Amino acid sequence: MAKKPTDQCDYCGWKGIPKIELGDIPDLYERLDPGSIVPSGECPKCGALCYPITKPKPRPHVIIHVGGGCLRGVTSAVPVDYTLLDYDVTDGDCVKVPDSDGSLEEAYAHTSSAEVEPVWHEAMMKAIEKANE
Repeated sequence: MAKKPTDQCDYCGWKGIPKIELGDIPDLYERLDPGSIVPSGECPKCGALCYPITKPKPRPHVIIHVGGGCLRGVTSAVPVDYTLLDYDVTDGDCVKVPDSDGSLEEAYAHTSSAEVEPVWHEAMMKAIEKANE
Protein backbone atom coordinates (compact mmCIF):
# COMPACT_ATOMS: atom_id res chain seq x y z
CA MET A 1 0.00 0.00 0.00
CA ALA A 2 1.45 3.38 -1.04
CA LYS A 3 2.06 5.90 1.70
CA LYS A 4 0.25 9.22 1.57
CA PRO A 5 2.49 12.15 0.49
CA THR A 6 3.58 14.27 3.44
CA ASP A 7 5.47 17.07 1.68
CA GLN A 8 4.82 19.40 -1.26
CA CYS A 9 7.04 21.54 -3.48
CA ASP A 10 6.43 25.25 -3.06
CA TYR A 11 7.11 25.87 -6.77
CA CYS A 12 5.92 22.97 -8.96
CA GLY A 13 3.46 21.29 -6.59
CA TRP A 14 5.26 17.91 -6.49
CA LYS A 15 4.12 15.75 -3.57
CA GLY A 16 6.09 12.99 -1.94
CA ILE A 17 7.47 11.40 1.20
CA PRO A 18 10.65 13.05 2.49
CA LYS A 19 12.53 9.97 3.75
CA ILE A 20 12.26 8.37 0.34
CA GLU A 21 12.43 11.22 -2.15
CA LEU A 22 13.81 14.38 -0.51
CA GLY A 23 17.51 14.97 -0.11
CA ASP A 24 19.63 17.36 1.93
CA ILE A 25 19.03 21.01 1.18
CA PRO A 26 22.11 22.71 -0.29
CA ASP A 27 22.70 26.36 0.68
CA LEU A 28 19.71 26.29 3.02
CA TYR A 29 20.52 29.48 4.94
CA GLU A 30 20.99 31.49 1.76
CA ARG A 31 17.55 30.36 0.54
CA LEU A 32 15.53 31.27 3.64
CA ASP A 33 14.22 34.59 4.89
CA PRO A 34 14.40 35.32 8.64
CA GLY A 35 11.30 34.00 10.39
CA SER A 36 10.20 31.85 7.45
CA ILE A 37 8.99 28.27 7.78
CA VAL A 38 11.84 25.76 7.65
CA PRO A 39 11.49 23.49 4.61
CA SER A 40 11.56 19.72 4.86
CA GLY A 41 13.74 19.21 1.81
CA GLU A 42 14.35 19.98 -1.81
CA CYS A 43 12.09 18.95 -4.67
CA PRO A 44 13.55 16.13 -6.78
CA LYS A 45 11.74 17.47 -9.87
CA CYS A 46 12.61 21.18 -9.93
CA GLY A 47 15.03 21.81 -7.03
CA ALA A 48 12.75 24.28 -5.19
CA LEU A 49 12.05 23.96 -1.48
CA CYS A 50 9.45 21.53 -0.15
CA TYR A 51 7.35 21.95 2.96
CA PRO A 52 5.24 19.61 5.08
CA ILE A 53 1.64 19.35 3.89
CA THR A 54 -0.53 20.71 6.66
CA LYS A 55 -4.27 20.59 7.00
CA PRO A 56 -5.82 24.05 7.05
CA LYS A 57 -7.32 25.00 10.38
CA PRO A 58 -11.10 25.16 10.19
CA ARG A 59 -12.49 28.67 10.32
CA PRO A 60 -14.60 29.57 13.33
CA HIS A 61 -18.32 29.13 12.70
CA VAL A 62 -21.07 30.83 14.69
CA ILE A 63 -24.83 30.43 14.62
CA ILE A 64 -26.89 33.61 14.82
CA HIS A 65 -30.49 33.27 16.02
CA VAL A 66 -32.88 36.02 14.90
CA GLY A 67 -36.47 36.32 16.06
CA GLY A 68 -38.49 39.51 16.17
CA GLY A 69 -35.77 41.62 14.62
CA CYS A 70 -33.70 42.40 11.60
CA LEU A 71 -30.07 41.49 11.10
CA ARG A 72 -28.22 44.34 9.40
CA GLY A 73 -24.92 42.60 8.84
CA VAL A 74 -22.19 40.41 10.26
CA THR A 75 -18.72 41.88 10.72
CA SER A 76 -15.69 40.39 12.42
CA ALA A 77 -12.07 41.25 13.16
CA VAL A 78 -11.02 37.81 11.84
CA PRO A 79 -12.40 35.50 9.12
CA VAL A 80 -15.46 33.67 10.43
CA ASP A 81 -18.32 31.76 8.81
CA TYR A 82 -21.85 31.97 10.14
CA THR A 83 -25.29 30.46 9.80
CA LEU A 84 -28.23 32.78 10.29
CA LEU A 85 -31.39 31.15 11.64
CA ASP A 86 -34.40 33.45 11.26
CA TYR A 87 -37.40 32.16 13.20
CA ASP A 88 -39.78 34.80 11.79
CA VAL A 89 -39.48 33.60 8.19
CA THR A 90 -41.58 30.48 7.66
CA ASP A 91 -41.75 30.33 3.87
CA GLY A 92 -38.97 29.41 1.49
CA ASP A 93 -36.08 27.12 2.40
CA CYS A 94 -36.84 26.44 6.05
CA VAL A 95 -35.12 23.80 8.16
CA LYS A 96 -36.05 22.07 11.39
CA VAL A 97 -33.93 23.44 14.24
CA PRO A 98 -33.73 21.81 17.68
CA ASP A 99 -34.78 24.10 20.53
CA SER A 100 -33.15 24.03 23.97
CA ASP A 101 -35.97 21.79 25.27
CA GLY A 102 -35.47 19.26 22.44
CA SER A 103 -38.51 20.28 20.40
CA LEU A 104 -38.11 21.28 16.74
CA GLU A 105 -38.80 24.73 15.32
CA GLU A 106 -38.80 25.90 11.73
CA ALA A 107 -36.35 28.59 10.72
CA TYR A 108 -34.94 30.04 7.54
CA ALA A 109 -31.23 29.13 7.34
CA HIS A 110 -28.57 31.07 5.46
CA THR A 111 -24.83 30.32 5.64
CA SER A 112 -22.19 32.84 4.60
CA SER A 113 -18.94 34.51 5.68
CA ALA A 114 -18.68 37.65 7.78
CA GLU A 115 -17.15 40.79 6.37
CA VAL A 116 -13.62 41.10 7.75
CA GLU A 117 -13.20 44.69 8.95
CA PRO A 118 -10.70 44.62 11.85
CA VAL A 119 -10.29 48.41 12.14
CA TRP A 120 -14.04 49.08 12.10
CA HIS A 121 -14.65 46.15 14.45
CA GLU A 122 -12.14 47.44 17.01
CA ALA A 123 -13.55 50.99 16.83
CA MET A 124 -17.09 49.66 17.28
CA MET A 125 -16.10 47.52 20.30
CA LYS A 126 -14.39 50.54 21.93
CA ALA A 127 -17.46 52.70 21.34
CA ILE A 128 -19.74 50.03 22.86
CA GLU A 129 -17.46 49.65 25.90
CA LYS A 130 -17.33 53.43 26.39
CA ALA A 131 -21.13 53.74 26.12
CA ASN A 132 -21.57 51.05 28.79
CA GLU A 133 -19.13 52.52 31.36
